[in-house]
Amino acid sequence: LSCNGTSTTAAFVSGVEDMQVWYGEATGSLFQYRTQPVNWTRVTAVMVCLRMVGERQANVTTGTLGCNNEAVPADGRLRRTFFRVFQTRNGPGGEAS
Repeated sequence: LSCNGTSTTAAFVSGVEDMQVWYGEATGSLFQYRTQPVNWTRVTAVMVCLRMVGERQANVTTGTLGCNNEAVPADGRLRRTFFRVFQTRNGPGGEAS
């Protein structure tokens, strides 16, 4: 995870192999996570996934699953996938006027 400036790139966190963000949108009685919301005022949660990878070899011989439930083959490095859901403070229809 890094910041790309005009002349340099600075790492915020090392070892982030994949990062995905989904927005939880409430539409009436339905709730659905989307990569791009249809209506931003109905977003009530944000789900974030980070797949982290170790910098050194760890003798890992078993693959793992990534953020989109895809298979990630073993290459000898330790990986962990973390999911977190954050609820937003404004609910549907709670936008400022």
